[in-house]
Amino acid sequence: MFSRAKWGLVCFGVAPWLMLGLTARDDPAKWTGEQWSKWRDGQISQIFDPTFELADGKGLLRQDVVEKCGKAQSFLAPLLADPGFLKDPERSKALTNFVRFTSSLDRLNRQSSDSFQSNALGMDISDPEYFAEAGPYVQFPPLLKSQAFLKAMSDPATYRKATDMIAEENLRLPTSRRWVVFPFRAQFIPSVDGSTYGRMLVLVPNELLPDGRILDRWLMFAIATPDMVTPPDIRSVSLIATVRDPKKPGVSDGYFADYMRNPDSNSSDITLDPTFTVRPSPSKTCYDCHKTAVLPIHPKYGLKFTEDARIVRDNLASAIPLRVDEKIALYGKTNFRHLEPDSFGPPIGQSGRVRTDRFFADSTNVPSDSFPKLRAAMNCTSCHDGWFSVNSWLALRSDQEERSFESKQGLLQTYIEQGLMPPGNRLNPDERHALWQALTKEYCDLKTGKGTFVDWLRGG
Repeated sequence: MFSRAKWGLVCFGVAPWLMLGLTARDDPAKWTGEQWSKWRDGQISQIFDPTFELADGKGLLRQDVVEKCGKAQSFLAPLLADPGFLKDPERSKALTNFVRFTSSLDRLNRQSSDSFQSNALGMDISDPEYFAEAGPYVQFPPLLKSQAFLKAMSDPATYRKATDMIAEENLRLPTSRRWVVFPFRAQFIPSVDGSTYGRMLVLVPNELLPDGRILDRWLMFAIATPDMVTPPDIRSVSLIATVRDPKKPGVSDGYFADYMRNPDSNSSDITLDPTFTVRPSPSKTCYDCHKTAVLPIHPKYGLKFTEDARIVRDNLASAIPLRVDEKIALYGKTNFRHLEPDSFGPPIGQSGRVRTDRFFADSTNVPSDSFPKLRAAMNCTSCHDGWFSVNSWLALRSDQEERSFESKQGLLQTYIEQGLMPPGNRLNPDERHALWQALTKEYCDLKTGKGTFVDWLRGG
């Protein structure tokens, strides 16, 4: 836990200048850079005070962090209203990164006129405004929003019928436009509606837009899995759209939307309702996990639908179709438009850092002959720099690990301990665990209040 004596914790119930030994006559707008640094450090201490009990220690409670960032922003708001406030060099160095981070999380505190969260996606515009902008790209193809298809997808006994419809559609399409269908059992998080780990990916590729750009749509239908004796009410569909310009390789625009397949109360039809109309919205901040629009898919196992209407495990289909991997490789860095990735902190595993044997001895329980291998593996930014930056909630230990992931381990830990990252590594299981320990300790050690993330918040 952060040492309150060391960090000089600032209580929000007391005026900050009183906590700094000043009087109420002192105007925060006139504080020196040193005074602002003391205030900032107190805020960091409180915001990142670990209070959630994890299986092997303490982590952050995400909602507490969001609320505390909101309180810091409330204090700063009158001062930030002055465009010149952060132009002072000392003040800028002390506060800029702290302001960027806390303001990004404070968006999650915003409420609509009906007192519900208005910015659940974490964007700098409201969810309805974002959906209006993303709308042209996150529409369903005619077949996938037809009543015949939606009704077939509403019953596990007719999933096979739905995939047969797609097969018929593909017969009418040129090879480059044919859809990819891949049903699988996910191994990380449940569907948006929380009902299942089953997914059916439908990739609708290579639609040429009027301006010459190319649209790909990735639809993830939540589906039942073989272990479900009585499938629950499964309704969600997630849609990620990527738009790229062939003349500008290495970057693409990404758009997100979640929908619910709801029965119409006045008919037997099924409607597709975007989740921003649901109160409260089940959708969350996509960037927490999606550092790039489309993540590589690592299924627990593949699925198939038999002619006699069963859902069965299909080990032969567990390999991702080649066209999926080829697509992901084309996208490069994602432009999220209404979200600034760099405001969520620096990347984990920065290349070029000096990591001593003492650091590894203090961070891990592996023998010293493993230290050179760990040192060589702690260079995440050699590949991830500039895109897919592994930062913030992927790198911070929090309640999301136990509440969101089936394994009760975060995405970063899972990727490392399964040997998925770094690519081609030859670390043994103990070394993989040690690598995760060393990376997270270097990034933000919640026991000591030190790390590259904390340094960044302080302007480093």
